[in-house]
Amino acid sequence: TKMGVRIPGYLDRANTVAFKDIPTGFGALEKIPTAGYIQFFLFIFILEIAVMGEELNGAGPAEFTGDFRNGTPDFGWAKLSD
Repeated sequence: TKMGVRIPGYLDRANTVAFKDIPTGFGALEKIPTAGYIQFFLFIFILEIAVMGEELNGAGPAEFTGDFRNGTPDFGWAKLSD
């Protein structure tokens, strides 16, 4: 971070990229290994399919845009008007 706080250790398994070597801001995007990007997007894909997916988790179709309840009990929040 800009405050100088860094996680000790390395970013990759080969111990070639240390966390302290990653700059702040957009410069950090060049330093992240390709495997890191693959892991990041794979994680998002799994969340979208397994956690937020309507058919796979049994939640059924959403009642409204932004309905992320995923089959959890409705405590009345959906009934409130703006």
